[in-house]
Amino acid sequence: LQELKDTHLSPYFGSIEAGVQTIMASFNSWNGVKAHGNEFLLRDMLKRNLGFTGLVVGDWNGHAQVDGCSPVQCDQAVEAGVDIMMLSKRDWKGYLQNTTSSAKKGSITAEKIDDSVTRILTVKALYGAMTTPALRAAGIKERAPPSQRPGAGQSSVLEAAEHRETAREAVQKSLVMLKNGVKGATGKPIPLSTTGKYLVAGRCADNIGLQNGGWTKDWQGSANYPNHLFGSKSESIYEGIKKATERGGSATLYQSDGEIPDLSSYDALIFCTGEDPYSEYLGDRH
Repeated sequence: LQELKDTHLSPYFGSIEAGVQTIMASFNSWNGVKAHGNEFLLRDMLKRNLGFTGLVVGDWNGHAQVDGCSPVQCDQAVEAGVDIMMLSKRDWKGYLQNTTSSAKKGSITAEKIDDSVTRILTVKALYGAMTTPALRAAGIKERAPPSQRPGAGQSSVLEAAEHRETAREAVQKSLVMLKNGVKGATGKPIPLSTTGKYLVAGRCADNIGLQNGGWTKDWQGSANYPNHLFGSKSESIYEGIKKATERGGSATLYQSDGEIPDLSSYDALIFCTGEDPYSEYLGDRH
């Protein structure tokens, strides 16, 4: 319990105090009990001990990993404190039917249903997704639907110059250089001159799908998406190097099925490699 408080709960104290209203249950286990079905973590610790008044939402089919549960039924997760389940499109009807049946039989208590409904409606009201005379009197205005809010439908903001500059800054500040040159060498190869002549090679050199990774275009991402699908302003590594050296330098892309060029004619070979894109547990390494 002390480890839980000292190590894992510290981010929650400030977040709850700041007014966070939604928390997601994880796929993790605590003392062998999955978080989605762990009443100690969700009801006792989070809601009662820490005073969290918002709602707990499940992760995608996370309730199905609780012992004795399935994607279409998990009374334990409801009773443990999950207020909203995240379901796949093939399971929601069965889950709704089974959960309604459990509530009628008393397997899911009226107290828990009332608590979840209260939390959900409270969060909606505080967010402005719904309104009542009392809420309006308290100064809480109803929000316009997303389709009517500023910026709605303006896809151009996804490639705004200031956003791209922020992305570049994030990459520059998060990249880690493992080694720059060989021991005893008089010079360092990096940074490279923009006036140099470079050969760019490797499977990741001109493949934005590999460059972006998972959750890009689809869940797992793919190396098979052509570059143009990522927008007119996107750049592969090769395209970025080519653009950076267009005044006084040059960049040539080496195709793996082509003739090996004379490397001595280049100032440097930039080799770009990496693993296939993935997301979540399909990328786990044990």
